[in-house]
Amino acid sequence: MKKILILTIILCFALTPLMVNTSGFVQPNEEEVRIFVIGPKVLGAGQRAEYQIVVTGGLGEAGGEFTYESEIRGVNLTATALEPATDNSGEGGFFTATLSAPNEAQEIELIVRGFSSKDGISDSKDIVKKIKIIEPYRLTASISNGGEVDVQDITIRYYINGEVIEQQTLGYLGIDETRTVVANWTVENPEPGRYVARMEIDTEDTGVVFTESGSRVYLREFYIEKEESSWPWTLSIIVLIGAIIGSLYMLRKSGYI
Repeated sequence: MKKILILTIILCFALTPLMVNTSGFVQPNEEEVRIFVIGPKVLGAGQRAEYQIVVTGGLGEAGGEFTYESEIRGVNLTATALEPATDNSGEGGFFTATLSAPNEAQEIELIVRGFSSKDGISDSKDIVKKIKIIEPYRLTASISNGGEVDVQDITIRYYINGEVIEQQTLGYLGIDETRTVVANWTVENPEPGRYVARMEIDTEDTGVVFTESGSRVYLREFYIEKEESSWPWTLSIIVLIGAIIGSLYMLRKSGYI
């Protein structure tokens, strides 16, 4: 009888949250602030990319407002910034910001603190997004205007093995003017082998061509070599050290040293 009473008490405590909740289920804390940062995890050095910042929950859901503040941690961050670094204009807690990556390969931390506020009362939540900065492969070419008129809004597309990696619009190119264009291919640990880069001017009958090819299309081949592993050298050194230690041990055991 005593055992039954104890089990009944334990069961009552276990069911208390369900009994108190009118819906019959334990509801999550609707006041909890949540923050999300959506965007690339890998960026090329010196590149710019767009990130979405979302702040939800808390007092802002009840007619208040959402804001955020940001900080970037890394080395040599002179040219690095999230713009805007702080914002309170996001409708419904949705924000868009642009990150300018540092010019040096590294891993940076983008720290964003989201605020949910109403009537002078505020709650916040932090998130840390780690972003890897790598050296991109750069495609460089020259375009020139050999036509009889100035040309505006020149679209240039860049492909690697048939896949579009970037599209640019050059606002203006005067008669007989030549300009260098650059595109970045940001890829982490690409497969070794042969690659074909295709650059294409999407503006016909204007006289604008690639200087290198004399036409609106410029093809280049390049190779990515397989990185030599340091493991064989490391293994050889380990074997050599082991042989030396073994020889010294045998000499000492024989009384020579």
